[in-house]
Amino acid sequence: NNAVINNNYIGYRVIETSTNEFIIVGWRRMVGSGLVTLQFLKFSQTGELLLIKETFPTGQEEGVFPGGIIELDGNFIVGGIKRVYAFQVLAGLTQDRYWFYSLDIDGNILWSTEYDECISTVVNAIIPSGDGNFIVCGGESEIPFIVDNMYVSNRVWATLSKISPTGERIWHRRYSEEESNARRDLFNNVIITEDNGILLIGDTRKDSTFQDYWVLKLDSMGCKFPGCDSLKPTADFSYTIDDLTVSFKSESQGEIENYLWQYGRVFIEDFVEEPIHTFLDTGSYEICLQVANDYGKDKVCKTIDLLTTGTSTPKALLDIKLFPNPNEGLFFVEIPDMYTIKNVQVFDMSGNIIYFEKQTNNNLFEIDISEAAAGTYIIRIETEEGEFVDKVVRR
Repeated sequence: NNAVINNNYIGYRVIETSTNEFIIVGWRRMVGSGLVTLQFLKFSQTGELLLIKETFPTGQEEGVFPGGIIELDGNFIVGGIKRVYAFQVLAGLTQDRYWFYSLDIDGNILWSTEYDECISTVVNAIIPSGDGNFIVCGGESEIPFIVDNMYVSNRVWATLSKISPTGERIWHRRYSEEESNARRDLFNNVIITEDNGILLIGDTRKDSTFQDYWVLKLDSMGCKFPGCDSLKPTADFSYTIDDLTVSFKSESQGEIENYLWQYGRVFIEDFVEEPIHTFLDTGSYEICLQVANDYGKDKVCKTIDLLTTGTSTPKALLDIKLFPNPNEGLFFVEIPDMYTIKNVQVFDMSGNIIYFEKQTNNNLFEIDISEAAAGTYIIRIETEEGEFVDKVVRR
C-alpha cells in the first residue's frame, strides 16, 4: 500500500525490523525558520503509520540529516550530520559534525554523540561490521583546497569509520583515488566481504567535466596496507603571548596533511602550521588544534589565560577607519592601499558570526548588518600584514 506523509517530509533510509515492521528515517524542513528536524517513522507491513517521532535541532544547529540506519540488539543506530545554521547562511560556508543516535523501537533517544567540526560532511551508509560494532562510509571536507595560495574549492575525501555500540569512534580513515587539485572522492556504499575485509564503492571526480566509478578493497582495519593505524598523527601545540596577540606553533607528531585551529567559541579557523591570532579582550580561552592525515585524526585543547590589559588592535593597523560608528546597520570601512585584505568578519558578543566576506579589492567598502539586532558587535579584518579588531555599535 502507499503511505504518504506530507508537510515537507523527506524519507531517506528504510530498514525492516526483526519484528517485521519498517523504520524510515528522514528529515523535515520547517516552513518559516528553515530548520531541519530528524524524523523517525514506523510502518506496518500493510503501510499503516504506527509512529512518527521528531527531534528538533538546538542552539545554532540548522538541522540534522540522517545518512543511514541499522538495527542493533533490538535498538537502532542512526548516523548522519549536524549542520550549524549561522555559519552556513551568514558566512557562505557550512560547519558540519558527524553525529550518531541510538534509538529504541519507539524513537526515544538512548544516547547521542558527535565528532569533529568540518566544513562539510556526508554519511551515505551504515552496516554491522560483524564483530558487534558498525562501519560508516561517506565523505568530508575539512578545509578549502588551496591552489597557488588561493582558496579555489573544497577538497573532499572519501571516509570510513568504525564505531562501537556505545558511539565511541574506534578509528577513522579518509581516502583519495589519486592526488589531484580541486578533487572530490566519495564512498556511497560498503559491504563486509567473506575474508572480513571491507569493499567500498563510490565515485571520483577530477573536475566538473570528469567523474568515474571507484571500487576499493581494504582489510578489516580499513587499511590499504597492514599497519596503517600506526601512522595516525598526534596533536600538540605551543604558544607565546604578546599582550592580546598569541603566536601558535604546532608540535604535532607524524605526517600532517591538515591543521584546523579553533579559538574559543568563535568559528575562526586557520589552516596553517603556525597561526597568529589577536583576541578581543583579556580572559581565559580554550584553543583547539585538530590534525589529520589519511590514517586518522587527533585533537588537543588547551586553556590559555590572557591577563594583560591593552588594545586588541595591532598597532600597525590602527589607521583602518570605520564610519559612521554608531550606525543603523550600514557602515563603511576604509583601508590604506598598503594593506592586502584576506577576509572581513563581524561577530556578536557571544562569538556568533553574522557577516563574512572573503578577499575584496576595494579599499573603501560598505558592510550591511542592518538585519542584526541593536547592540555591540566585533569586526575582525584579516590582512596579509596583520589583523584589525574593533567594536561596532548597531543602534
